[in-house]
Amino acid sequence: MNGPVVSQREDKGEEETMNPLSFSWPERLLALIAGIFNLIIGLAFFLLPELQFPLWPVSISPILTRFIGAIIIGNGVGAVWLSTEQEWARVRFTACLSITILLRASEGRR
Repeated sequence: MNGPVVSQREDKGEEETMNPLSFSWPERLLALIAGIFNLIIGLAFFLLPELQFPLWPVSISPILTRFIGAIIIGNGVGAVWLSTEQEWARVRFTACLSITILLRASEGRR
């Protein structure tokens, strides 16, 4: 697909141009919410490993809990950064990495 996507607005009959390479404000808001959620969960894992969150069928060591927390914190920082950018090209790697981690984590819970 080359060039901008043109859509017809039904309410006013005006043509509206959408750029598939940029983020709209709802997409940036969702990235911000996901980033804040990841930061909270990641900090809980990283700073409070003794809570032993019941997400795994076996108990894990505090150092592994901190390691997992650091990964989640990295995802959260990336998502908050993603919410500040308006072009897909600048944050494509972070978004792809987050999706990959999410898919791999959900695959392991089967």
